[in-house]
Amino acid sequence: MIGRRVAGEATPLMTVEGSGTVMFGHGGHHIQVIALAGDTLYVEADRLLAFDGTLRQSTMFMGSQGGVMGMVRGQVTGQGLFTTSLTGHGSVAVMAHGGVVELPIAPGREVHVDPQAYVAHHGDVRNKLSTALGWRDMVGRGSGEAFQLELSGSGAVYVQASEEKL
Repeated sequence: MIGRRVAGEATPLMTVEGSGTVMFGHGGHHIQVIALAGDTLYVEADRLLAFDGTLRQSTMFMGSQGGVMGMVRGQVTGQGLFTTSLTGHGSVAVMAHGGVVELPIAPGREVHVDPQAYVAHHGDVRNKLSTALGWRDMVGRGSGEAFQLELSGSGAVYVQASEEKL
């Protein structure tokens, strides 16, 4: 990384040499490429960077998965009520803070995710917003993780290593 002075501030520059593939995420975010083999990936719009033109794109209403709790998901988690779905054979590039971790979801083994860490999921997965409010939360001594996204079914969920919004 090389810095130069612009109006009294250092502005970082990226320099790349050699052969290969380089992907730069906006603001230094990490890029993860997810390969689809005929299935569907559901990804938050602000995390979607690029995808193959062969993939079919649509929008899914997240309120349909979880009734009233699905409806308030956007308000509580900062995520929208709609998410982008991509179906077919091809690649999708997503952005995240601190890298992306893929967690498998299997029948009888649901996965609980901090809603702000959620990036995407694929497979036959149902999601619902669950609460874990206890007496410590009521008196202001809780961990701050009162809401969790519960994903069940069969597939995988992709989470970022940070709760920071893009």
